[in-house]
Amino acid sequence: MHFRTERGREHRAPAAAEVRWGTDAGRTAFVRVEVRRPDGRVAAPTNPVLLG
Repeated sequence: MHFRTERGREHRAPAAAEVRWGTDAGRTAFVRVEVRRPDGRVAAPTNPVLLG
């Protein structure tokens, strides 16, 4: 899983684990998550979640 903001990839974690990552609207305008296949291709992207 990749967590992305307007600054690019902010956090990376294995998809099989519970993942926690924190930010706030003062640091980033949106967050989206991409679940990726083992070869790196995107399997399931989320829509951006707007924080501001």
